[in-house]
Amino acid sequence: MQKLLILFVLIAIMSSCSGGDPLFKIDNPTSKTIKMEVDGSPVDITPGNFVEITLKGGEHTFKLIEGTAADGKSVVVYVYPESEGGIINPTLSDYVTVQALYVKDEASVKNFGVSNKKIIVDAKEYIGPFKLYNGFAIGKGMGRSLWKYDINEDLPDVDKIYDAGNGGNFQTKIFRGTDFVNFYKQEFVPYDGQPRELTEEEFALIEKPQLVAVNRLDSIDLERFNEHPQLKEAAGAYLEVIKKREASHSQSERQDLHKESVQLISKITQYINSSLPKNLHEAYNDLINSTSYNEEMGVRVKDVF
Repeated sequence: MQKLLILFVLIAIMSSCSGGDPLFKIDNPTSKTIKMEVDGSPVDITPGNFVEITLKGGEHTFKLIEGTAADGKSVVVYVYPESEGGIINPTLSDYVTVQALYVKDEASVKNFGVSNKKIIVDAKEYIGPFKLYNGFAIGKGMGRSLWKYDINEDLPDVDKIYDAGNGGNFQTKIFRGTDFVNFYKQEFVPYDGQPRELTEEEFALIEKPQLVAVNRLDSIDLERFNEHPQLKEAAGAYLEVIKKREASHSQSERQDLHKESVQLISKITQYINSSLPKNLHEAYNDLINSTSYNEEMGVRVKDVF
């Protein structure tokens, strides 16, 4: 049986937490200077550094000039009005979030479940409370941050948190890929041969990150619901509301459309039960996953040219 890999830190003081400003960091973890334009304004990022910018809700154009993964290309990024900010990754480098568990004492660990995932960084396999990102736009989310501690911040030794009775909580930090490898060596005790170096055959099968526009709404096929007309009608109405919300730049309108989408989801779930065939359950799951993916990080690549 695989052991549970947990990073936990004992806490001494408890209080509420607050979030940061919704800024984007254009990051350069490489040894070459990055030259680009953001909405027509020149931006240079020296090796190992980042530049912070504020991006309002709407479309923004990044012209990649030098030191990027696609010099000569332009990338249109759509920032949702509720975005929490994040990282712009013009080199398509690896970034990893680590979920750290802070507890009052070791006995409290049993109150928390940790989701371990398998990721590949620098041709090695790591298993733990990690998530890998390497897209051009890596958002912190909308309404809630996918991480609290940024690439230039350390996880604290002692954290001030609100304790709801379980004796602790999770805190999440995002690392550059190379920093994650160093952090892993310092904080995690290797087990079961981890990290495992990939074979040449395994390494050859890894898909390299691509600079492409992402909109999973375009891939939704309502014909998959044909055998259940009522479910198909409800799914179609829900998809139309999601598309309207996607196109809206007004935060108040988006909030109203969100409420409408929640009502439609409730209607859809009335038809979901154990008597439905497997293919309809799969179509429903794909519908929900695809409509939530675009907004999960609060920012997405809309066009590349």
